[in-house]
Amino acid sequence: MPNMGIGFASSVVFKRQNRFIMHIPDVTHVGNSSVRIYNKVLLEEKSARPKLSYKEIEVNHVIETIRFAGRPEWDNLQVSLYDVAQSNPAWGWITSNYYLRKMGNSNQVGIGYLGGASGNFKRNVQIFMLDGCGYAIEAWNYVNAYPVAVDWGEVSMGSSDAMRINMTLRYDRAYWEACSRNIISIASQYMIP
Repeated sequence: MPNMGIGFASSVVFKRQNRFIMHIPDVTHVGNSSVRIYNKVLLEEKSARPKLSYKEIEVNHVIETIRFAGRPEWDNLQVSLYDVAQSNPAWGWITSNYYLRKMGNSNQVGIGYLGGASGNFKRNVQIFMLDGCGYAIEAWNYVNAYPVAVDWGEVSMGSSDAMRINMTLRYDRAYWEACSRNIISIASQYMIP
């Protein structure tokens, strides 16, 4: 498989920040499938690989302090998506747990909160890093991710920039998967045709 390495180090593949695919069910793809209907999904602009820190446990011992790694803490994931959808997938994600709906032709709004009853609010998110030929070289899996903040962006008559939706996702844990035929196959399905 070609890997687009560099001359003297052709077996070395530098991971590039701009070579990734992100999969968020019902946000970047239709449902949990590989389908991207461009007027129904958001396109990824920025994301990140996970960030982990440990809470330290201090133990006083005679005249010194000894530290141990305690519980791991996963930092929130910041995601920026281009708003190209005619529908609003980010709003759809929010309303799978907390909904606001206009009641018929009146000016009244119905609200509700599903809490733990919503089986579709926490979703598994994936980021695939790609080599220069578009093959997956690793996958990061974020387990049970959900939005804790959504910013639909500022509007301005003085700017012609594309609209973006910025989301802050919290997740239970993340794990890394090495490149395999299965990972390459999954990432290839998620790519833009």
